[in-house]
This record gives sequence, C-alpha cells and structure tokens, in this order.
Amino acid sequence: MTQSDYLDTLSPRHATLVTDLKEAAALADEEGANLVDGYISEKGRVVGWAQPTGEYVLYEGDVAVADDLSWEPTGTPRIYRANTNDEREVRDDIGRLFLAQSIRNGGAYRFTGWRDRIVAFIPEEVGPKESTIIRTLRDGEIDTEHTYSVLDACAKYAEWVNDLAKEFGGTDEVIGIDRPDTGAAGPMVRNIVQAWLLRDAAEIQLNQARHSLRFALAGQERMFERSNDDGRLTVSELARSLHTDRPNLTRAIKAARNDPSIKEAFKRIEALSKKS
Repeated sequence: MTQSDYLDTLSPRHATLVTDLKEAAALADEEGANLVDGYISEKGRVVGWAQPTGEYVLYEGDVAVADDLSWEPTGTPRIYRANTNDEREVRDDIGRLFLAQSIRNGGAYRFTGWRDRIVAFIPEEVGPKESTIIRTLRDGEIDTEHTYSVLDACAKYAEWVNDLAKEFGGTDEVIGIDRPDTGAAGPMVRNIVQAWLLRDAAEIQLNQARHSLRFALAGQERMFERSNDDGRLTVSELARSLHTDRPNLTRAIKAARNDPSIKEAFKRIEALSKKS
C-alpha cells in the first residue's frame, strides 16, 4: 500500500461527499447552524455543524492566510452530508478529514506513525503558538488536543508518538492488547518501527527545547542585568533551583546571548514594541 492508500483510510466513515453543486452550495450556508467542531491550519479548514433540521454537514476547504494572520477561504469547498445522528461519529469524521487534508496540503508541520496509525502536529493559521495535535487510535477513533505554546505542542506530539511506539514493544503494559499488525515483513520490523518513532519523538522535543531554552535564557539575562531588589531570581538561585551549578548555567546563558537568531528575534520584538 502507498501513503495515499493509508490516507484513504481517513476518509469519512459516516458522511458522503455531495457531488451536486447546487445542493452543496445550499448545504455550505452556515447561517443559523450550530457548530459541532472544527479545525484550521495555515492551508485549510474543516468544520462541521448541525443544521436547524438536525442534519449534520461537514465542510472541507482551502484557506489563504495574510501577513496579518487573517484568513479567507479559497477554491471550491467539499461538502459532506452525514448519515449518522451520533455527534461523536461526526466529530471523528471532522478529525479524519482535517488530518488527511493537512498531510496532503502540507498544513501538518510534522507527522509520523505506522500505516493507518498516525500522529500529527498541525499549526493553526496563527502559526505553531496555537496548534492541533491529532492521532488515530486502535479502534479507528480520532483523538485531538489543542495547545497554546510551541513547547506544549512538541511535548504532546512526542507523548503520543511515544505512546504509539510502546505498542510495538514488549512491556507488561502492552502484553495482551491488540497491537499494530506488521504483517509478514519480518521479526525485526517491530524494532524498526519502535526505534523510528522514539527517534522522531526525541528529535522534536530536543530541538524545540534547545531553541526555547536559549530564547528564555537570553530574555532572563536581560532581567539579571537589572536591579535584583524586585525579588527576581539571581543566576545562582536559578542554578540551585535547576539542580545545576552556576558555571554551567552561566555558559548556557552566554551561548544564548551570542546566538545570532536569538539576537535577531529580540531586535524584531523591540521594533514591534516601539511601533505599538
């Protein structure tokens, strides 16, 4: 099976694409409808609502994001009519559509998995400071979490990738569960999948932690340069609280201060603050 085949497993299970253009246009009218759930990325939007008649409608479309982070729909949306009255099933279909859309159109910042078991990190239209972390579960249901910082997004993504990696292991925790099928690919495949997933989780956390730490340390150093009469932590107190030594922390602060990308970021922040 190709990746496209696995993405096809994310097609709606409880809704049908409306192919009649006039019918689709009528169903696309959100006025008076009650929102069920919805997601947006830098490339697309998927939302579902209940019409006054009680019928559920799913909307999948592309978006264009402007420099000021405002967005507007583009292209021709795809409209689906739900064939269920179960709101949970409708929510899962909304998630399936959004996950498949984000992988196909590049809205997903990062994703990994094994066949139809997928974990994805999808920034919203405002960028990764607000993101949707989404995964497919063993029973085919969809799990999502909304995050409000890049560190939290990376941590949740890594947590769910690690959870999936555990299913390929042999701990007491996973013995007896319906583990992902690796087929007749050979006994080493489970080790390959588990190691691949663990590496992916570790990479995203380590890379983001290093960047966020440098940025935070450089910002904290500016506070260290001010008077300590206001009760802010000193370098020594911060080092003790982190269970490290002062020279080690001082070296990390110096490296952060001299990082060209961090310097440029603070310059942009200062320029924006002067404008406001």
